[in-house]
Amino acid sequence: MLHVAGAGGRLPGAAGWRGGGWPAMMALAWRNVWRRKGRSLAVATAVGAVVWLALVYFGLVGAAGTGVYQRLVEQSGHLQIRVADWREQHELRSLLVPDAAGLARQVREALPQARVEPVLEVPALLSGDSRSRGVVLAGQSPPGWLEGRLRDGRWYDAGEPDAIVLGASLARALGVGIGDWVYAYAPGTEGLGAGAFRVVGTVGLPDPALEVRAAYLPLAALQEMAAPGAATRLEIDVGIVRLADDPLVGHLRDALVQVVEGRTASGPALVVETWRTLNPAAASLVEMIRPMAAVVNALFFVMAGLLVLNNVYLSLMERIREFGTILALGASRARVLGMVMLESLLLTAAGGAVGLALGLGTVAALSGGFTYPYYDLERWGLPTVLYLRLEPVDVAVTVAFTLATALVAALWPGWVAARLEPVEAMRFRA
Repeated sequence: MLHVAGAGGRLPGAAGWRGGGWPAMMALAWRNVWRRKGRSLAVATAVGAVVWLALVYFGLVGAAGTGVYQRLVEQSGHLQIRVADWREQHELRSLLVPDAAGLARQVREALPQARVEPVLEVPALLSGDSRSRGVVLAGQSPPGWLEGRLRDGRWYDAGEPDAIVLGASLARALGVGIGDWVYAYAPGTEGLGAGAFRVVGTVGLPDPALEVRAAYLPLAALQEMAAPGAATRLEIDVGIVRLADDPLVGHLRDALVQVVEGRTASGPALVVETWRTLNPAAASLVEMIRPMAAVVNALFFVMAGLLVLNNVYLSLMERIREFGTILALGASRARVLGMVMLESLLLTAAGGAVGLALGLGTVAALSGGFTYPYYDLERWGLPTVLYLRLEPVDVAVTVAFTLATALVAALWPGWVAARLEPVEAMRFRA
C-alpha cells in the first residue's frame, strides 16, 4: 500500500487519510497491489481462470438445458390436446379424439405459426413369419426427433398405405428385414382390426426398451385399421426453441383452450396440456440445471477466494509497521479497513476482467455448435451438437461472485489491520 519512507520522512498522501482523497487512495492501492508482482500476478491469473471457467460452465449448462428442452418438445410438442381423463383410461375407445383432421385445422387457424401433428397410438400384436411381439403402433408423420437414427432402409411417405418402420431390436426379435411383411392384429378396435405392412426401414432409439416395441406407420393406414378419422392426441409445436422463451407457451395454451371448449359440447371433453404437465420430472430437472450450476460455480469461487485471502494476509503481515504509521497519522480504522478491501477488489477485478473477456469470447466462439467426440449425447437426452448459450443472469451472477470473493476474502485481514495499535505496530518486526 503506502511506502513509509519519503522525502523529509513524510508519508506520501498522508493528508488524504484525514478526509477525502479517494482518487489518491485508489492510485496507492493499485500500486501496492503490484508491489509483489509475481504473487499478485499468480492470484489474478487464478481469479481470471475461475471467471473464465464459470462462464464456460454456465454456457455448457445453458446448452444442455436448451438441448434437453428441444428434445422434450420434439418428442411431445410444446402442447398436446387429449381427452380430459386420458391418464385414467385403459381402453382405446376412451382415448380417441374424434375428427382429428378438423381439430388440427382449427388449431392452425388459432395459431398460424404452429405445426400440428395428429398421432394415433394403438396397442397391437405384430407378427413376422414365425414370431410375434406386443407393440404400440404409432400412426404419424416420420418423427423429427428420429432424424439421423435410421439404421436401414428409409422412412415412409404419407401416401403409402402398407409401409412400416420398426425399431431395430423389434425387427431382430421378429426375424424380419427390409422388404419383409409383418401382420398387425388389434381386435376390438373401430376399424378393420388387422393389417399387413411391408418393412421399409429400421430405426435405432436411445431407449432399448422402447426400441423393442416401436413401430411407425402412416396415420391414414393406422386409422383405417383401428380408428377412422381419430387420433389419441394432437401434438402442437409452436416454434419456440429457447428455454428462456418458454413462458410464452402458457399464453398460447390459453388461446387453444377456447378452441377445445367449442368442441367439447359435441364430443368428449378435451384438455390442452403443456410439455411441463406431460413430463413433470423432466421439467423439474430442466429448472434445476441453472441453480445447480450456480452452486458448482460458487465452489470454484471459494477456492479462488482462499488464494485472494492468502495474498491479502501475506501483504498485511509484510506491512504491519506501515499500517501503524497510517493509523498514527490520523487515518480512521474504517478507512484502513476500506483500504485493504480496496486492494483486494482491485486485484480480483483485474484478473476477473481478463477472465470475463476470455469467457465471453470462448462462449461466442462455441455458440455456433460443437460436439463431444467420445460421448453419445443422445443417450442422455441431448442433441449431438451443443450450442453454448449464456443468459444475462449468468454474467451477472459471475460478476457478483467475483466481487463477493474480493470483499469476503479481505474482510478478516482488513479487520486485523484496522484493530492494530499504532505504537505496537510501528515496533513490529517480521
